[in-house]
Amino acid sequence: MTNKPIELIEHMGDTESVRMDTIIIDGYNTKCMMNHLIESRGVQTANHIIYNAKNALSFFADPKKGRSNSKILCLGKVQSGKTAFFISTISLAFDNGYNLCFLFGGTKNNLLDQNVDRLTIDFSNNQGVKIVILKDTDDKEIETLLSKGYKVIVVVLKNVSSDQSNLYLAVNYATKFSNIPTLIIDDESDEHTPGAPRLKDKNPRIGITHDV
Repeated sequence: MTNKPIELIEHMGDTESVRMDTIIIDGYNTKCMMNHLIESRGVQTANHIIYNAKNALSFFADPKKGRSNSKILCLGKVQSGKTAFFISTISLAFDNGYNLCFLFGGTKNNLLDQNVDRLTIDFSNNQGVKIVILKDTDDKEIETLLSKGYKVIVVVLKNVSSDQSNLYLAVNYATKFSNIPTLIIDDESDEHTPGAPRLKDKNPRIGITHDV
């Protein structure tokens, strides 16, 4: 058995009518990502990563066909390519009608920093993408960047310390920008378990992501 990531797909609603009929694979964002991957990993690996991203995007809801959504769960061992997969998928999605991405980048600051560093490196040759950290920005900045034509990635610490920060704030922003085609990516989603104790219980850190 190989260590490559496995994608599990869940469709919501009438999937056949909302899925993408065609996928742009030579758009600006994808070209930038491909060039970066070729430089850092070689042509064969770059082609493989973009191919996997394209396969995933074929199950995405098409923003041009109205509101709908789909879910993809990517499973894989350490160093199997999960991060490269979701970052490349962001690039491809940005060329196919999506404009905003919320990335839940871990429950600890070091994991958040790792994701920010990786995003910064992988999008370093792309002038059309802006990466912001939720705690360092606000909805006005995000709105301004979107109005200027940027694709925006908002990195969120997966922590519900108060209703004015982190996950709760991200939910509020997602509601505000609900008219904008948006990706929501939960990195390290296995750190929390559905149905586990909530904040009032003995271990408040377990279950809170899914409860939100």
